[in-house]
Amino acid sequence: MQKNSLAVVCCIERGDLEYKGLCMLLSLRNNWGKYKNISLYAYCPRKDNAVSDWLREIYTDKNITLVDEPINRDYTDYPLANKPLSMAHAEKNLKEEYLVFLDSDIFCWNAPELLFLPAMKDLGMVVEFTKTVASFGPSDEEYEPMWRSLYDIADVHFEPYVTTLLSDETVRGWWCSGVIACRRSAGLMNRWMEIFDESLRKAPFIPKAYYLREQMTICALAASVYDRFYELPVSYSYPVQNFKHYTSRGYRPEDAVFWHYQPYMDKAFKAFRKTMDRVDGKSEKLRIAERFIQKAKTEYPKMIGLDESIFSRYRRQLKIGPRLRKLIGKSKETDRLA
Repeated sequence: MQKNSLAVVCCIERGDLEYKGLCMLLSLRNNWGKYKNISLYAYCPRKDNAVSDWLREIYTDKNITLVDEPINRDYTDYPLANKPLSMAHAEKNLKEEYLVFLDSDIFCWNAPELLFLPAMKDLGMVVEFTKTVASFGPSDEEYEPMWRSLYDIADVHFEPYVTTLLSDETVRGWWCSGVIACRRSAGLMNRWMEIFDESLRKAPFIPKAYYLREQMTICALAASVYDRFYELPVSYSYPVQNFKHYTSRGYRPEDAVFWHYQPYMDKAFKAFRKTMDRVDGKSEKLRIAERFIQKAKTEYPKMIGLDESIFSRYRRQLKIGPRLRKLIGKSKETDRLA
């Protein structure tokens, strides 16, 4: 094991993830100072989603290791299974002391000092921003049965609660799975894979929770080792789409380590992808990508926007959903943030 060493793992597949993941990895190489040359591993776990040749060339140029073993054989219909599968594989095969998983929809800006976890801490994540499929606890009839089953599978004895960072709701331990820091020697990523496997066979997931099963299972893992868990600050998964809200509370976007923009830059990335696809050659594609990253850093307020239809945009801007829910007496806590 290489002491005080860190490797970053991400998942890439042909399509949008190629472009977002490239920007994430290039922004890391450009902005992490003394950490800019750390080991980067881009996993492509589903054999029918192999990345493009142009991206392979750039990876070679930027010393990014592509791991394209078809390790996702059992969950090919669930792309987010790539996360625990890739991290479990990395834990078994890499040598670095710390492993970090990063979602592709991230920009990396400042040095990631806290990813080198403190002594006696083996897992670190940021508290989630809204409740979604988390449980309020025993009174939550819709979601609690799933969480009780997950906690039994993960052998959870202490049941932590957190307050979501945007909607301000108190729920069972609920953390973002877009940024995961772990100590490789602790073996927690293979434990995550075990919990994931058993949960998908046994846990009573309701349909609206299917997409977030990987996140729910790592949160159950975190609860099971809560004495060894380290809560990363909001700057390690900064939702730049809510920059006004967080700036007013003293958290500025320029101070963040990661911007986790999720789908809120899809409109900009759609145009970026078209521009990239119009040119050939590694050098020209790199030049366009580097320019786009710099533009995102300085012009992000103008670039934030969903890739949505005119109808959907007006529906969102007019707050039709929150208004209808208020009318029938079924408002959500997050409606006040709409």
